[in-house]
Amino acid sequence: MHKFLPEGILLLFFSFSCSTHAETGRKCGVYDGLDILCLSTHSEDLVQLPETRWLIISNPLRLVDTVSDKSHVVSEVAIKFDHATYRSCPGPIAPTGAGQMGYAGSALNLRVGKPGTYTLYMRGPERRIEVFDLDARPKIPNLTWVGCVPTPQRLSLNAIAPLPGKRLVATNFASASFGSFATPDGRASLIRNLSNSEPTGELWEWGPDKGWSKIPGTEGSGLNGIESSKDGKTLYVAEWGRNRIIMFKRGKVRPPSVVTELDFRPDNIRRQSDGSLVIGGHTASVQSILNDCSFEHRCKDIHSSAVILDPLTGKIRYALKDLPLGHGENFVSGATIVGSRVWIVTVGPDSAILRVAKPD
Repeated sequence: MHKFLPEGILLLFFSFSCSTHAETGRKCGVYDGLDILCLSTHSEDLVQLPETRWLIISNPLRLVDTVSDKSHVVSEVAIKFDHATYRSCPGPIAPTGAGQMGYAGSALNLRVGKPGTYTLYMRGPERRIEVFDLDARPKIPNLTWVGCVPTPQRLSLNAIAPLPGKRLVATNFASASFGSFATPDGRASLIRNLSNSEPTGELWEWGPDKGWSKIPGTEGSGLNGIESSKDGKTLYVAEWGRNRIIMFKRGKVRPPSVVTELDFRPDNIRRQSDGSLVIGGHTASVQSILNDCSFEHRCKDIHSSAVILDPLTGKIRYALKDLPLGHGENFVSGATIVGSRVWIVTVGPDSAILRVAKPD
């Protein structure tokens, strides 16, 4: 961890640890009839840089060229600390993932700025959200770390989405009242509530002025992925425990509207430029996912799906439906559209990214 730095100091240059080719599916899972991109390490979430050939994939943070299939692990970034916005941040992160050759993290999201420029948000491993300026105009995009948003200790923040005014909204999958998820008792308590479709957490909003605050009336069962509408007035949330996508209106305390019921547990959500939502997830009991597979490595009877949802009509189109576990026991956690294909990220030891044709 670097010490607190004056605003504007550039500490590191940007470089890459590169994977220069795509391996075949045989080495990262057997999925008959699917186009597979294998990465050197496992993955978690993904987001496309609009109107570019680039995808950002987390855990560790990397850039993927969707034309050449080359994967570039981000090993160092420039530092330009924005104290005015992120004054609660103690300082920059150091590389931690992939043998300290990359930046560990899970959930991602993106704020679009001026043409070719973005703000990238990544939920990191130290109970904080890392913030990067991203410039996609060079041959290979550049990242500059500008700050972080520490998250409250009592929350288990999962996914994040940008709001107007440099604000953020995040899902709290499980409150501290359930105890530590890493302990059998805490895990059993959470699994019991989720299995009964009972509330486990809510939405929280962060702003540079007042920090974190709970959004009233947003309780849900295993709130997972989240996206906001372009104007930031509507929030779309994956309610993992109830197999559905729900919608909240910011500034209005009322029960959520159900956008659609699903036949799988929705994980990450990714909003597209046309307003549609791409959702990846999996089908299995809460016990199977959160205990048997995640902690005891007994992964079985888990199927994966990915859909494109029109949030105005509730209509869904399947890009992937009921795919069994692959050879390496990977299951789907998220997806997005790149051109005529849907790119689907999987969680598991095989680091498999699935590509399927975009459904009509």
